[in-house]
Amino acid sequence: MRNFVLILPVFLTLLFISCEDVILGTDPENTPENNFNILWGEFDRYYTSFVIKGINWDSLYSVYRAQITPQISEQELWHNFENLLHELNDIHVYIFGPNGKVFFSSNRPYKPEFSLPLVKYKYLNNHYKSAGEQRFTYGRMSGDSIGYIHIVDFFGESETWVKDIDRIVQELSDVRAMIIDIRDNRGGYDENFQYIGSSFTTYTMNYCQQITRNGPNHNDFTPPVFRSLMRRENTPSFTKQIVVLTNRFTGSAAEVCALFFKLLPYSKQIGDSTSGGIGAIRGFQLPNGWLYYFPVMLNLTVEGNNIENIGVPPDICVKNTEQEIRMHFDRQLEYTLQYLSKNKKTGNKPNH
Repeated sequence: MRNFVLILPVFLTLLFISCEDVILGTDPENTPENNFNILWGEFDRYYTSFVIKGINWDSLYSVYRAQITPQISEQELWHNFENLLHELNDIHVYIFGPNGKVFFSSNRPYKPEFSLPLVKYKYLNNHYKSAGEQRFTYGRMSGDSIGYIHIVDFFGESETWVKDIDRIVQELSDVRAMIIDIRDNRGGYDENFQYIGSSFTTYTMNYCQQITRNGPNHNDFTPPVFRSLMRRENTPSFTKQIVVLTNRFTGSAAEVCALFFKLLPYSKQIGDSTSGGIGAIRGFQLPNGWLYYFPVMLNLTVEGNNIENIGVPPDICVKNTEQEIRMHFDRQLEYTLQYLSKNKKTGNKPNH
C-alpha cells in the first residue's frame, strides 16, 4: 500500500495535491474487505473529530462492514464509502475514485447566501479592480471613504499572486475603514493567508494553536503548538478600522484568517459563523487506487478553545438569505456600511 502524507491547513482539490513523503511497503491484497478495513482503520487512528462530533466509529464499522462481501461491485463499494463518510459531515473529508474522475465530499452543502457579481455592480458600481490572478476584487464604497477587498481563496502555490496585496493596500491607504470580505472563501495554503494578513498588523502575534492526533484513543493529541504571523518590514500596512465579513461558506484557512483578524483591536467580524472545518489534512491511497483525505490536526483559538464543528463566531451576527441575494440585496454588506457610517474612526494603535 502506498501511504503519502500531506499536512496542510487547507481545503484541497486534486489540482493542488503534491506528495511530501512517500512510504512504500508491501501492498495488501486489493479486495473489498481490505479496502474497507484500511480506510476505517486509518480514520480510527488519525481522524481528529470523533469526540467533538459525538460519533461512535465502532458502531459505524458494524453497520457498514456488514455490507461488504467479496462479490460487492466497485460501484457498490463506492456508495458504501460515501454513506460511511457522509456520517462525518466534515469539509476536510473527501475521496477520489479512479483517475480522480469521481469525487465525493463529506460535508453537506449550504444554500448560496453571497454573490460577488452583486457586490461588483451594486455596491462597487462596477468600479472595481481585480488582482492576484483574479483572487482579489477590490475598490471603494460610500463616497470613496471605505475600502473593500474580497478574497476568493488562499490557493495557488505561486508566491506572486499574494504580493498584489501590497499594491492594493497602497492604493486604498487613504480610506478611513476597510472591509475584508472572505465570504465563500473555502481556504487554501496557510502561507498565502499569512502573507496577506501581515499587511494588516504592525507586530508579530500568535493567532492560533495546533494539536495533532498521536495515539490510539480518539482523544489522544500532542501538546498544543502556537502559530505566529510576523509583520513584513518595509511594506504597506493598514491598521485603521477593519470589518471582516464571514458566512457559513468561509472555511479552512479562511477560518484561521478570521481568527487572526478577531485578535486585532481595530477589527470586527460581521456576518455568520464560519464553516467549522479548521483542521489540517493527511492523504492516503487504498489498494484499489482510490485517494482519500481527512484532518489529523486541529487549529484551536489562541486561548486553546476548540471551534471545529462550531466555526468562528462573528462579533455581530447578521445573516443573508438566498431569497435576498436573488432580490439583489446583501444584508450583511448593507449592515456593515451602516455600522461603519455610525462608528467612524480614523485609526487605532494596536495593543502589544
